[in-house]
Amino acid sequence: MNLVQKLSGEVQQLSTQNQEAIKRSEELVNLSTLSRRKEWHQQLLVLSLLVICMAMFYKYCNVARNGKFLALP
Repeated sequence: MNLVQKLSGEVQQLSTQNQEAIKRSEELVNLSTLSRRKEWHQQLLVLSLLVICMAMFYKYCNVARNGKFLALP
């Protein structure tokens, strides 16, 4: 009977440790997802700024070709 109680206690302890490990794993997955989402947002922001800069550059080139440097806003 004493052995059964000892093994039962060990099983409960291992079960608790397993649940804690699962919680930590879920937290790490959530952090990883947030990190990837943040990185994606940063890349989208950089791409948006690049598109805006390119549009402004092409507008400047068209104005410069026409000889209207002072026409820039």
